[in-house]
Amino acid sequence: MRVSSAYATALLGLSLAGTAAGQGDEQVARMLNMSLDELMAMQISVASRTESSLLDAPAVVTLITEEDIRRSGARDLRDALRLVPGFEPGVRVFGYPEFGLRGVITDNSEKVLILLDGLPVNEYLEGSGTIVFGDFPLDNIERIEIIRGPGSALYGTNAFVGVISLISRQAPDAPMVLAGSIGRNDRLGGSLSAGGRRGEFHWSTFVHVVDGDGDAQPVAVDALQMRPDAPWFNDINRDVSLAGGPLGVTDNHLRKWTGQLRFGVGDFAFNALLVDARKGPYVGTLFTVTPESEAHPYQVQADAAYRWQLGDHGRLESRAYWRHYVADNLWNSLPAGYRVPDDSGGYITYTEGQFDRQGATQQTVGGELKSTWRAGARHTVIAGLSHERQSLYDIVNQTNVPGFGPERMVDAGPIIVGEPDRDLTTAYLQGQWQATAALALTTGLRADRYSDAGTSVTPRLAAVWRPRDALSLKLLYGEGFRAPTFAESYLFAYDGFARGRLDNRPERISTSEVVAIYRFSERAWLQANLFHSRITDLLQLLPNPAGYLEYRNQDDVTTVRGIESELQWQWDERLTGFVNYSHETGRNERSDEPVLGMAGWRAHAGINYAWSERLNLQTVLHAVGDRARAAFDGRDPLDGYTTVDAALWWAFGEHFDLSLAVHNLFDSDQRFPDISASLRDDFPWEGRSWNLKLTWRP
Repeated sequence: MRVSSAYATALLGLSLAGTAAGQGDEQVARMLNMSLDELMAMQISVASRTESSLLDAPAVVTLITEEDIRRSGARDLRDALRLVPGFEPGVRVFGYPEFGLRGVITDNSEKVLILLDGLPVNEYLEGSGTIVFGDFPLDNIERIEIIRGPGSALYGTNAFVGVISLISRQAPDAPMVLAGSIGRNDRLGGSLSAGGRRGEFHWSTFVHVVDGDGDAQPVAVDALQMRPDAPWFNDINRDVSLAGGPLGVTDNHLRKWTGQLRFGVGDFAFNALLVDARKGPYVGTLFTVTPESEAHPYQVQADAAYRWQLGDHGRLESRAYWRHYVADNLWNSLPAGYRVPDDSGGYITYTEGQFDRQGATQQTVGGELKSTWRAGARHTVIAGLSHERQSLYDIVNQTNVPGFGPERMVDAGPIIVGEPDRDLTTAYLQGQWQATAALALTTGLRADRYSDAGTSVTPRLAAVWRPRDALSLKLLYGEGFRAPTFAESYLFAYDGFARGRLDNRPERISTSEVVAIYRFSERAWLQANLFHSRITDLLQLLPNPAGYLEYRNQDDVTTVRGIESELQWQWDERLTGFVNYSHETGRNERSDEPVLGMAGWRAHAGINYAWSERLNLQTVLHAVGDRARAAFDGRDPLDGYTTVDAALWWAFGEHFDLSLAVHNLFDSDQRFPDISASLRDDFPWEGRSWNLKLTWRP
């Protein structure tokens, strides 16, 4: 995949040759002959909530265009993000994607904010945006804009180490677009896009369906064998483990459909989304291989917006939104034959296995008012107010009766204190000033007041200096925060063995960085940036002296330092290439322990060759370094991995294009770390896989 960044822009994305079938040679030639200055002038909005060029954006921004997605053969959001410098994918024990950025990765990816058409989509029980959107389909996405670094001064909570903004097409470029795909592991997919315009009215709709068994990777040793002395395993259940046998494989089945509706007339716009997914448990909720689990996340949301133009210099925008998220998960937590001691000295046997049904409903209702004022060509001021109510209810926690399966479930006690809700009120102000022809300054401040977690104030400062056309320098400072989730505040599970705390504080991060961009010639760009992040008040599940576990803030400091570099070049109109490299070191200042989960370095390189505007081949290499272990973990560091992806795109006839993508071409062994040390061989990920996609445009 070609990544167009704030410094190397869309050199690959648009100059690699070609557009969709049915577009004229004149437009193809224009795109192929665009200068680098024109490419660098592409507009993005995620960095300042106003449009600016990639080069002048007051943040470190990566742009992935629709053309990048099409040429790369990316199946979903996780595929598309792999080449972003500083980004590293992972996987949670349930199989949900993990998104790591700049040395920080967590189970719930709650420190990365995901936006869809400007609206945050992270849920509030655990803070995750990847449960539903980590594998979001891209057939209807116009572009993806990514902030690397804190974005809370613009977007509030969860914008801790980065922001991923998905922007849908407002109206399709054809009245109807049909696509169908087939891939390894019986993966079938299909999508329909339709829409149009009549005067000021425009509409579009999108439906996507995917169904597949997922990659079944062997698990040789699971937690029942790796940690047999754990209290919940009772040291008597080694023999019931399925690991190492024919059923000892990961379960990544996926059945998911996504629907979007957008319409607008004049200054009014309406958006709606529905996502319904059923997913396999990967290796199981307790790191034990089980055959009969299924997660069922379901999300529906809608928003309506209206814009008023205030003379020649001002604009007022209002937005009301509603989001409804339901989790209804049936976990086969432990395999058939699992035993627990009873009071008489014998055992209770779960002959069908242990099952747990856990679910909850989250609802968010809110509104925002935003004003933009331009005082001539040199000053722009943005101010906004918002308020929302977040609610958690219909909480379910059930377990099966020993001797029965999931057909006979009983209440297993509370897991959350009551049915909590909270109010969030926000105010923000940002000023942009073109001080001189070469120097632009940005300042911003945002305050987020939670009814149960206090007030967080986050500032930002940015200076962009362009002493000459071939050189751009940026000095950036930003702060971010992450408010406690409902689980971190209100958890009360396993009869109080795991608890939240109402006095937990938001996590905080401050990041300083310097960025340099240099154009060697019209065909080559180099970008490099250094950053330093200071993280405080991290929330973790830790032992309490009273004998239970609780979420609480750590009273220490974690620092992460790193470098990100990118080089993109164009040999001629047909052949282009890129290399990027990122390196971080992160440590807890008190314990001197490394930050776990991500590699210390990663590198990506790609070559793209366009035989013509109708035939394109792309090959990409991914290299990821070793992953460190915790002090208590006696295993050797987890080896890094190197994989190769290849994608061929061919437009034929007047209405069709065909793409064939092969991921992990040489079937390399790629694994993601299990920092709990419950799985001897960590989390195995997919081997060689392929996906063939046919698209028709009338």
